[in-house]
Amino acid sequence: MMNIRKALMISFISFAFLVTGCSSKGIDSVQQIADEATCQKTMTKVQNNVNEIIGKDYKYVLENMGRPYCTTYYIDMDKVKDISNIEELNNIENIRLIYPKETNVDKSKSSALYIQLDNNIVKDVQTYELLSKDEKENIKSSVDIVVDRYSEKTNLLPDKFENIKLDKYIGEDIEIFLKDIEYITANFEIYDNKREKNIKVYLLNKINSSNNEIMLVYNNSNKIENIKIVEISEGLNLLNDFSFFK
Repeated sequence: MMNIRKALMISFISFAFLVTGCSSKGIDSVQQIADEATCQKTMTKVQNNVNEIIGKDYKYVLENMGRPYCTTYYIDMDKVKDISNIEELNNIENIRLIYPKETNVDKSKSSALYIQLDNNIVKDVQTYELLSKDEKENIKSSVDIVVDRYSEKTNLLPDKFENIKLDKYIGEDIEIFLKDIEYITANFEIYDNKREKNIKVYLLNKINSSNNEIMLVYNNSNKIENIKIVEISEGLNLLNDFSFFK
């Protein structure tokens, strides 16, 4: 069971994810991102020989392969005491980057490169179907939470839920909710270290307004336990209570 200090640190990290997710000062402002031609060229090289990026650092990957479809952070709270923003999170001990091999295709049918970085250096590269359950994650016992951050700038329109009682989803299979929102990808997903429970975090986009609300979907073994729309500040308070993961 996590102690109080770890719970507070999780809340702080959630704050870093949400604030940077709503800000223009994201990863593009501090790193050079490869253009499409460079991405395709590097992807071909890596598919032929993974040693093209083994031993390279995180910055090199971005500059030559572009922004990943998904960045996974394996967070050991004892090792991230001074993290204050998303860029610093990229330097934690253990992260994974997912790059679909094909662009402009149905992602559900695409294969992808899974790039594992330890201490900011590429240590391993494997190929699996995109988001395949066959991919074996190296989750250390010291990891408290796993966070998937998706690069696609997806936003739900809150108007869609104005006349819907969200309580109707509680106890239902997550597939029902996902179908209703037309399978829009969550901006973040926060898991326990066994990936059995998760909180899907959606940034809501009001027309002619900046993001100021989030939808939190609490999911346990593919069943929704809770769902709500809250102000970002209120959502952070909710995320401070991580008994959901215990």
